Amino acid sequence: MKAFLKQYRIALLLFLPVLAYVVYRAASLSLTHDEALSFTIVKGDATWKVTANHHWLNTWLMKLTHGLFGSSELALRLPNVLAFVLYGWASAKLLRSLTLPRHLVYVAFAAMLSSQLVLDFFGLARGYGLALAFLIAAFHFLLNEDHKWKPRFFAALLFSFYANFSFLVPIGILAFLELLHRQSNYLPIRKTRWKQLLPPLLFGLLMLPGVQRLFFLSAQGQLYLGSDHDMLHSTVFSWMMTFAASINQMEDALIYFAWLVGGMSFIGLLLWKRSKLAAYSAVLILGYLLGMELLHQFKSIPYPVERSILFLSPLTSLLLWGIVEGFWSLHKAMRVPAILLILALVPAQFYSFSEEANLRYTQNFRGDANIKQLLKAVDQNRKEDTVSIGIPWYLEPSMNYYRRKDDLTWLRPLNRNGISDTFSFYVIEQSTEATFNGLPLTFIDSFPTSGMNLFRRDVRIP
Repeated sequence: MKAFLKQYRIALLLFLPVLAYVVYRAASLSLTHDEALSFTIVKGDATWKVTANHHWLNTWLMKLTHGLFGSSELALRLPNVLAFVLYGWASAKLLRSLTLPRHLVYVAFAAMLSSQLVLDFFGLARGYGLALAFLIAAFHFLLNEDHKWKPRFFAALLFSFYANFSFLVPIGILAFLELLHRQSNYLPIRKTRWKQLLPPLLFGLLMLPGVQRLFFLSAQGQLYLGSDHDMLHSTVFSWMMTFAASINQMEDALIYFAWLVGGMSFIGLLLWKRSKLAAYSAVLILGYLLGMELLHQFKSIPYPVERSILFLSPLTSLLLWGIVEGFWSLHKAMRVPAILLILALVPAQFYSFSEEANLRYTQNFRGDANIKQLLKAVDQNRKEDTVSIGIPWYLEPSMNYYRRKDDLTWLRPLNRNGISDTFSFYVIEQSTEATFNGLPLTFIDSFPTSGMNLFRRDVRIP
């Protein structure tokens, strides 16, 4: 233990404050729409079980932690919080293998912890954080283990896939790289080597239920991956905003970022003898973009954005630092472009994180940020024994979660039918408030974080 602490003490000093940040947010932020729907599945509601909202591994783990620790926000989000520990460990192991000065390795590790969208999903009860953590762990096992029989690698890929099916393409690329990397161990098939075929064969068989589920969701039109715009203005733009949103303040930022990561990927491939991390990261990025373009052209699958490309942010960091490693080992003169590359991206990452870090909301679910405060304000201002609330449809699952969790007997069940004129209170988006000017409403409070205003109806509702 002492040896571990001594070896990783700086990494722990960097990681533990970020872990505390993730834990605090997981314990304090209001449960979001998608999380609340997953919780209804945990509670036995079959309606949402057949939808894309059912991230299998996440739902199963939510059910486990709910049974052990109750229905608090932290209890339901605990699997993803623990996944962040796995993500930190795998990132540290990947970067520690770099042949770079230690201070640069620590900067690289800090950069892996500096995407706000990535941290958001380690504090939410969804499958994305789990999928990302297991994917990065699998990447570590691929690069840094020389064992012929690799159950941990294939297990990590399986967990990643069953945590979120939208990670299928990068998972498939990693599995292909493993088979390619170990082809001398798997081929030709000999009696003395049959055990070495078990992991990939078992992996393929265990993937089948998930792939079948993916085809089912596709047939139902539930592959909510993203946009039908061109890849540059959908996937690449979302990738840039996830990796370092501050880059967008530059003129022609999107073109700059596209050329930069494209050039980095090409350089990463050229450095395959100098840095496996750079080469494999480049293959993952280019293979993923090509795969998604083909799926869009031949299967009309939307281009992925935001949470569906969550892994591209840390993968870009790994590509960057793999290239730095390759340049560093080539010649002393190549350290200059390595440092310039670091300066081109890493300060933007840290600045973006400093701008986006907060203790109030998540980027993808900002409208859900004030659920608890809204309900408290309604309770303080109600005049009836029981009240109803008209809300935007997407607040329904979270509102009903708190109604049951906190035993709010004064609150009638909410529905997803939107807002009519027959409620005791109204939660209205500030952007649509003018639509309700004809109703006899009294303003109660404003919630700028979520963009909501709370009103009470002047006429008593029977």
